[in-house]
Amino acid sequence: MRALLWDRLAWQYATSGNASAADRALASAEETIREQSDRPEPDWVYWVDLDEIAIMTGRCWAELHRLLRAIPALESALSRYDDTRARDKALYLSWLASAYLDAGEVEYSAAITGKVLDLSQGLASARPAGRSRILLHRLQQHRQLTPVAELLERSAAS
Repeated sequence: MRALLWDRLAWQYATSGNASAADRALASAEETIREQSDRPEPDWVYWVDLDEIAIMTGRCWAELHRLLRAIPALESALSRYDDTRARDKALYLSWLASAYLDAGEVEYSAAITGKVLDLSQGLASARPAGRSRILLHRLQQHRQLTPVAELLERSAAS
């Protein structure tokens, strides 16, 4: 539970632009996860593990536009996510797509956004859908690129 609190504090720092405080909170979250404890945790924190901390690390660095830190953290953690965790994977891939777009890798961002759309198909969650809309809007300015144009057509048809 402490790791989750550090994780969320890191996000707060990142969204307010405080990179050094976000970095310290992320380090504390990872350190807390690695601690051995006999103390029982609530059942609802089952999902807070090293991959969750890595995802938040990537999200924080993406939010802070520190893309050389964001992209490897997100790619590493997402490589261990199975597609059966569609909601979470779609949501977290949206941050990776955004980071690639910020890095100027438009075609790669479009490909990842396509995966977000695939995973979001039929989900009853508003968060991946909202992130998809943001990405599609941001990609509009690059519609002259074939992969982007195809993605935008595909999203308009669905």
